[in-house]
Amino acid sequence: NKKQCRLDKAELREEIKRVREKWRRLKLQIRRLKEQDFERKNIMRKFQLADKHSSKNNGTKPTKGLNTKYNWPQKKKPEPTKSPSRRRRAATARKDRLWDFGVIPYMIDANFSGSNKALFKLAMRHWENYTCITFKEKEPEDQHYILFTERSCGCCSFVGKRGNGPQAISIGKNCDKFGIVVHELGHVIGFWHEHTRPDRDHHVQIIYKNIMPGQEYNFNKLTAADVNSLGETYDFGSIMHYSRNTFARNTYLDTILPQRKPGTIVRPEIGQRIRLSPGDIRQANKLYRCPSCGRTLQESIDKFSHTSKPGVPDFCQWRISATHGEKIVLNITYIDMPKSYNCESDYLEVRDGHYIKSPLLGRYCGDQIPDTLTSSGTRMWIEYRTRNGGGQGFAAAYEAMCGGEIMKEEGFLTSPNYPDDYRPQKKCVWRITVGEEFTVALKFQSFEIENHKDCVYDYLEVHDGPTETSPLFGKYCGFKIPEDIKSTGNHLYVKFVSDGSVQKAGFSATFVKEFDECSRDDHGCDHDCVNTLGSYRCSCRIGYELHSDGKRCEDACGGYIDYENGTITSPSFPDLYPPNKNCVWQIVAPDGHQININFTHFDLEGHNQDCEYDSVRVSSGVGGNDLKPLGVFCGSTFPAPVTSEGSSLRIEFNSDNSVQKTGFVATFTTDKDECAIDNGGCQHICRNTVGSYQCACHNGFTLHDDLHGCKEGGCQFEIRAHSGVISSPNYPEYYPSRKDCVWHFTTVPGHRIRLRFRVFELEPHQECTYDHVVVFDGDDSSARSLGKFCGALVPDPVTSSGNRMFMLFFSDASVQRKGFEAEHSTVCGARLIASASPQGLVSHARYGDNNYDNREDCEWKIETKEGRRVLLKFTAFDLEDEAECGYDVVTVYDGLQDSDPVIGEFCGSEIPDPITSSTEYLLIRFRSDDTINWKGFSATYQMAISSPDYVEGKDIYDLEMDLD
Repeated sequence: NKKQCRLDKAELREEIKRVREKWRRLKLQIRRLKEQDFERKNIMRKFQLADKHSSKNNGTKPTKGLNTKYNWPQKKKPEPTKSPSRRRRAATARKDRLWDFGVIPYMIDANFSGSNKALFKLAMRHWENYTCITFKEKEPEDQHYILFTERSCGCCSFVGKRGNGPQAISIGKNCDKFGIVVHELGHVIGFWHEHTRPDRDHHVQIIYKNIMPGQEYNFNKLTAADVNSLGETYDFGSIMHYSRNTFARNTYLDTILPQRKPGTIVRPEIGQRIRLSPGDIRQANKLYRCPSCGRTLQESIDKFSHTSKPGVPDFCQWRISATHGEKIVLNITYIDMPKSYNCESDYLEVRDGHYIKSPLLGRYCGDQIPDTLTSSGTRMWIEYRTRNGGGQGFAAAYEAMCGGEIMKEEGFLTSPNYPDDYRPQKKCVWRITVGEEFTVALKFQSFEIENHKDCVYDYLEVHDGPTETSPLFGKYCGFKIPEDIKSTGNHLYVKFVSDGSVQKAGFSATFVKEFDECSRDDHGCDHDCVNTLGSYRCSCRIGYELHSDGKRCEDACGGYIDYENGTITSPSFPDLYPPNKNCVWQIVAPDGHQININFTHFDLEGHNQDCEYDSVRVSSGVGGNDLKPLGVFCGSTFPAPVTSEGSSLRIEFNSDNSVQKTGFVATFTTDKDECAIDNGGCQHICRNTVGSYQCACHNGFTLHDDLHGCKEGGCQFEIRAHSGVISSPNYPEYYPSRKDCVWHFTTVPGHRIRLRFRVFELEPHQECTYDHVVVFDGDDSSARSLGKFCGALVPDPVTSSGNRMFMLFFSDASVQRKGFEAEHSTVCGARLIASASPQGLVSHARYGDNNYDNREDCEWKIETKEGRRVLLKFTAFDLEDEAECGYDVVTVYDGLQDSDPVIGEFCGSEIPDPITSSTEYLLIRFRSDDTINWKGFSATYQMAISSPDYVEGKDIYDLEMDLD
């Protein structure tokens, strides 16, 4: 009976473990659902995306929710591609992310070139050609739409429809490739990256050690709550799949390794950016429930039909798409359908537009052939539906007819089939008319027509009036974009002709009603008003420059300054500074003086140390090789006061073409440098101060009572700073004889100390018997030695195992050398021992004073007595928030390896519940990406004590369990 009781008890314990694991998984699902609900309400996604992942690819984050960034070499970060945020195929599981009726309105930022715009349209047509998704130009009534633009993330996009107005699809520098744009549009449609599917581990291996620091989140695996693959198998050929070396530390390293094909040594190719794969097409059609019958028609002339089968219901849709300046003429050449009242049940329906709610052109049934139908614009939508497949079906033909009367205030004009090659033997005539008080302005964005010196083959003609006999502006062909054209009246006549051979990409142009805004009194320009096509701009007289509001004029930035004190501000302060500015101030003081500068306001784009976007650079000197950098600054942290090393100081401000802030205010003063003559009378070091100077002594010496001389002093140092520099006595001069010095380092609990020698020159000896340095891993010389050093070879860096380090320096009575200089710093993470008393740890050394740094990767391995467990309690928690914790995250493992079971992943500002390990080991890993830093976390850990039969319940999982 006792044996059976023990067996029953063991089985019960196993069952309890299984139930606990189910509860743990359920809680993680609940947490993710809460985070997703939070995201839906706040839509705080990165552009993120992801993936300033990039960042402006590696600096700021794209906003949360952005997906996919490419790490192309470019000024603007590639995160984001975010965010990206970021980026995965396998379709979104959230139905609210799908675009209504599969229709995606779009706008293209005016900053893009004509060839860029053509590329974007070509990529959209690629998606349209294989799916029922429709991209259409934004109209005033479209509340939600995508905006092709350039953001700091580089290449990135939100996944699916964001739903709160415009959302960016960022196509940064070096992202303007067909395959990359198709990829980013995949995110818009609702695809995450293929390699983040929940089942990806059966198909690829993620090699985290090869991933560029700060980009690991791009390889996070999603859950079924995020991804619904709709029954599609893993697709190595997907355009949404990363390549093998994406975000690799070096191009020859793999970050993703596909599993070998069964029975071979061949690994599938991944990361193609050429076209949609068959799997991409199937999944997109499933995601948007596209009818299996019908398709998108993009040819200028085509036929289509459908034959019904008896007893089989029909549901088919065709979408005909023409280009700007064309209309669609449809002829139904045959129809045989069951006839019903008003054709309510079985019908062929034609609509004048892009989707089911466009205006109805006609609904037909029976066998009577309807009249020819003509669209009012560039789209036509056809639906064929029968209940039981009665009749023979229908057949139709259409042609996209170019030219016509255009009576609009603004619009687009393109050659037939643009951005693909125009068709042979085409003749298109457009007559553009605006209000009588206006003129017509025509501006070309791209132009490529078969070239001939007299334009006798293919050409474009523009006339100043309503007919071909009106005065001719010009006859154009070739590759040079024509100058902007402005009519003298309210009519413009445009004719395009192509012959039977040699087709090119054609042209794209915009037209707008035009009038001279500068002739009115309300243009608002401070100085001069310059009329432009469709608009106007302000300009300033010599010595002034335009304010960032585009209206006012202010003194030009930069200049030569030779007065004793003053204030410098960024252009347009306190308003936002303008884009693409370069300002240089050269401050010159009299000989023997220094210049002190103090920033009283500072707000520039950028957060990383390179400041590659907007920056203030401060240097000593006048220019050229004489310049000595004193600092480069960006972000919102006030720089420390800066003092020149001579009598001149150079301040240079630069802004790029995106993201403007309020800028800076700096005050400067000149001061006589008393240290310039005879070192100020100081024996060792003279430091100039405003209006005075101070003497100081080398390490190991103290200042004499006369405040100028130096005498040998004590040589014991307690160092609690998180980082700094130490040196031997009298450095950089020779150290004294018979010195015995001690450095005792202490940093915050849960962190370690690293010591790196920059200069090292002591008396050499094979066993370092004479002069030497000894470093110990603890509080005093009884701790484990980390090394004994002498001679001229610079030692390798040494790191303590805990938060204390002890160092000795000894010199004997003979032979002195230069000594050493070393820097000490705090390193996150440690191996910790949990006792019965709670002990503390924090996320980073400056916790409470500063936010954590970018690209942190810290591990705390906690152990306790065998047979006991570790109890972890977070006392404060504040990490960057994201629904999947894809950016900054604390992961807790039930063991010492990251291959052990994951207890939880945490981010945001909600304090996690207490955690108890199942063994005597617990691993905490904290990672941050390369943008957006928050306060961090603090926690306590200790040995958890419980009886052998204690069953964990809501104290760990905050859930109640009932066991039958």
